[in-house]
Amino acid sequence: MFTSPKAEQATTEKNPLPDNLTEEKIDLEIKEVFRNESGLERVKSLFKYDETAGQRPNFLIENIDILTSVGVSGFILGSILKVNESSESFKRNNQLALYTDKKAATRAYVDYIYLQTVKGGTKTALKFILFSGIIIGSSMAIEAYRNKTTPFDFTIGGAISGGIFRMHHGIPNLVAGSVAGSIFGTVFGLVRYTQMKLMEMTYEERRYKELREKIIIREKLLSSIHHEEQQKKS
Repeated sequence: MFTSPKAEQATTEKNPLPDNLTEEKIDLEIKEVFRNESGLERVKSLFKYDETAGQRPNFLIENIDILTSVGVSGFILGSILKVNESSESFKRNNQLALYTDKKAATRAYVDYIYLQTVKGGTKTALKFILFSGIIIGSSMAIEAYRNKTTPFDFTIGGAISGGIFRMHHGIPNLVAGSVAGSIFGTVFGLVRYTQMKLMEMTYEERRYKELREKIIIREKLLSSIHHEEQQKKS
């Protein structure tokens, strides 16, 4: 249905099918699951703890990893931008300051630069995380609700993020921010979608594979139980 023949073959070799199970049966059962579940149920499942795997869904974990990388990048960028500004600020605000010796002045300068750099990096990182988090979070909800990934899932999140960051400057800036954010979200979505498509890791492909694995594990377990019962009888 969603997976390519190459992907199905690789998965089958890694986790061979039980004798009583075929790809056609798996496909029919997965289609039945898709028909019976609602979009809201899929959205809720994004945050459910998988006791079998012992973790949250991979789709959620990977997006959290992306946000972590964005935060680190924002911190580094904010720190770099703050260094020169902090240096000038220290000189400007301490022209009349008196220090006991050159070592004390150097220590005060270094401490000030360090503190301002950390503050600047943290502030920029939080902005990056908030902006990207709204885009990624909304796109995740849209993908799960529709059971499908498209490049434009990120457009709505970009528009919301851009609007929020500019709303305190008035309605015209809110609109401009939303437009700029939607453009950014669309560009990001095109890049992200291409990456996911090449890796066969769009939401629908990923979900199909996860359900397929669960069905195989279930049938193997049932087959093992049945085999044990037959041995006991004999």
